[in-house]
Amino acid sequence: MWARSTSEVVDFDSRKLGKFVSDLALI
Repeated sequence: MWARSTSEVVDFDSRKLGKFVSDLALI
């Protein structure tokens, strides 16, 4: 359960980071 929630958090962070990087690339 803890590992699954950690995986979900990591997945969310990686998506957020990817969006942040793409936003920087557009500027």
